[in-house]
Amino acid sequence: MPLDCDQSTIQHLPDDYSHFVTSLLLLDKLDKATITQAFLTEETQRGAPVAQWFDALSAAALSASSASSSSTSSCTFCTRPGHTQATCRTFANAQKRARDYVASGGSKKRQEKSKKAEETAAASVVTEFAGNASAVPDLTDPSSPIQPHTDFCWNADSGCTSTMTPHRHWIRNYRPLRVGVELADGSIIYSAGVGTVVVDPVVDGKTIRSVELTRVLHVP
Repeated sequence: MPLDCDQSTIQHLPDDYSHFVTSLLLLDKLDKATITQAFLTEETQRGAPVAQWFDALSAAALSASSASSSSTSSCTFCTRPGHTQATCRTFANAQKRARDYVASGGSKKRQEKSKKAEETAAASVVTEFAGNASAVPDLTDPSSPIQPHTDFCWNADSGCTSTMTPHRHWIRNYRPLRVGVELADGSIIYSAGVGTVVVDPVVDGKTIRSVELTRVLHVP
């Protein structure tokens, strides 16, 4: 089915064609032949009957163009009279948004950057206190003392503002969380995540029913 398309038509495309429109706006040459070929290629790749709904869009663009036919100069992009595409502010703004979108890697990357910035800002403000705790020595160092019993036991009243553990595999419902943790010597380290941990409390030498601790920080 033949397609008769121009610059004004791409503004009426559905939202799921936003990436296609962006790629068109980045082209240096945006004429009828270029747009028509791009649509034919898109139709082939999608396997969708683009021509069926494109006729309706062309009719809408034609109506808008007819309304401005009283002017000898009409923009082929926005269909408004009194100027051409070369001086069209709507077209210039659309191209700028397209370039900005590509430069930032798209909306998904912007959201990821925003989320990371929020986490970093939160980490700089919120600081947990580790009580009398100090950093765990590097167990890969042959000279480091190994204390298997203390590494796998918890003090219920450590003075910390939050429960913390270096054991990632203990934590359920794990999610990344970077929070500053102040040690007893005043130095700051950072958590890697947070979640819940199920422990078996020992009271008077006897193990009692399991308890689930919430908001347990993973501090490697």
